[in-house]
Amino acid sequence: MPLKRFLNLDSGLKKRVLDIAREEFAQHGYEAMSLNGFLQKAEISKGQFYYWFEDKADIFLTIVGEAAEGINLTIMSQNQPSSAGDFWQHMETYNQVIDEWWANNLEHLPIFARAMELPFTHNVVDRAIQLFEPKELHIRQTVELGQQWGLVRTDISLDSLMELFHHLHMGFGFFEMQNLGDCSHEKGAKISSLLVKLTKSLLECE
Repeated sequence: MPLKRFLNLDSGLKKRVLDIAREEFAQHGYEAMSLNGFLQKAEISKGQFYYWFEDKADIFLTIVGEAAEGINLTIMSQNQPSSAGDFWQHMETYNQVIDEWWANNLEHLPIFARAMELPFTHNVVDRAIQLFEPKELHIRQTVELGQQWGLVRTDISLDSLMELFHHLHMGFGFFEMQNLGDCSHEKGAKISSLLVKLTKSLLECE
């Protein structure tokens, strides 16, 4: 994440630097994005950049981190289901509120689409996933409640279950981001409904 010196800058300057970086990453992708080209457009020196950031990955993760903070807060604001009868509706609500967050923050989509082009073994991907740990922990706690209420399967370890859950949602997210131009509101709603059904199918006790 950025050095404290960047965080202490005027908000207008911070926004300008990150907006230009976001455009460059979205246009070229992570690997092909030229740091020198970005510096020229942002009209800052290399020394100034390294005074604010450790490297190219650092500014990329700063941009991803803005979205992560919003999504983490959105999920955690849902609290936990109050009873077994609320559980599956609560799980569906997670999907709904994330869809709504993305709909209201479309500027972040191109960066995530570029991030998903990178192999899962890429160091930047691993560090980006870590930014979403508060969201993942909150959902894990919800699934644990479901297990306690006898609603969620226990024949698979919780770690394995959460890994399957994560990859299922990542796969759907990748598909949606790769088909942004062809995804109408109606088609998006159908995809979201399918994800909800598959999530319940994955988690529900037999």
